[in-house]
Order: sequence, then structure tokens, then C-alpha cells
Amino acid sequence: MGRNTEPSGGRSIRLRPSLSVLAAFAAALLFLWSAPAGDALAATFTVTQTTDAVDANVGDGICDVDTATPGNQCSLRAAIQTANENTAGVSPPPEAVNA
Repeated sequence: MGRNTEPSGGRSIRLRPSLSVLAAFAAALLFLWSAPAGDALAATFTVTQTTDAVDANVGDGICDVDTATPGNQCSLRAAIQTANENTAGVSPPPEAVNA
């Protein structure tokens, strides 16, 4: 189970990990594996407009100030609105920026 090492003194030392160390390591791995992702689930919105326009549909989770134009046109205000709306129902709520 362990391995033998021989120091310069000629004595043989047997190294064995203790059961409590292995149990603590397994518990730490289980805790890290079961912890929620948190920031990994956060959305990213890229601001592409310099205008101060509001999001056309705040509740859809997409930052777009003009749904008639192809692609997402996202102003800073629309990105903040959408990010704030995405925090609804999250406990504890992440920090949100208000415009």
C-alpha cells in the first residue's frame, strides 16, 4: 500500500497515507464537485451601441435595442437592464448595476 524509501542513514521508512487524510481529501473533492457554479452561470452582454437606448424586451435575456434590425444591438443601458432582470429569483442575488 505504501512505498519504501531509504534515507542516507540506511533505515527503511514505510510511508502510508492515513485513512483520515484520505477521507478529508474525498470530502473536499465532494464539496467542490457539489458546489454551485455561481459566476459560471452568469451571462455576458457585449455593448455594441453608443446610444442611450433601452432594451426592446428586457425579460427575454437578450440584449437588443432594435429587434427589427438583424443581430443584437446592445447599448450600455440595455445591457444593465438585461443583467438586472436575469438576477430575478437568484438567491443570493448577484450584484446588479442600476442605470
